[in-house]
Amino acid sequence: MQNPYTDFGERRTIYRASLGWLWWLVLCVAPLLLVTAVAAVFAIKSVTPGAFSCLGGAVLVLVLVGAACLSEFRKWYATRTVQLVIYEKGLTYESEGRRQSCSWDEIKDINFKRIEVKIKHSAPRKVSVIRSIVKGDGTLISFAETLNLEKFTLQIAEQRKGLVNAESVR
Repeated sequence: MQNPYTDFGERRTIYRASLGWLWWLVLCVAPLLLVTAVAAVFAIKSVTPGAFSCLGGAVLVLVLVGAACLSEFRKWYATRTVQLVIYEKGLTYESEGRRQSCSWDEIKDINFKRIEVKIKHSAPRKVSVIRSIVKGDGTLISFAETLNLEKFTLQIAEQRKGLVNAESVR
């Protein structure tokens, strides 16, 4: 599919804000709500100090997990409309109703940030992921943290390498 705004060739991939936090919300908060409700019923039925301490502990854990989920929700909600589209010859990034585009030739500098990636059955490792791109004219394109930074860093590296290899053959 062609990009109607610029001639970057065929579309390769579209990245949007991740909804991974929603699974944690369902898996963590729902059982905690059930435990808190059971503790509340137990505290009301038997008016003992142990029952109220059980209720207090359940409410405390629920508040802590709820605060973490609320924080993730606010981060996602602010960037829910962000979209990064990678094409053969460049990329477009749409955030807050503003679209920025950049061809692979226009990239002057790429700013990275190091994050820790946890891998199943091995020790965690630190990898560099793209945080922003500086174009030749000085324009800065900063990417939202809710995008899958690791995946699209690999995708951009592959696209730029492919472009360099194609130009060296010519």
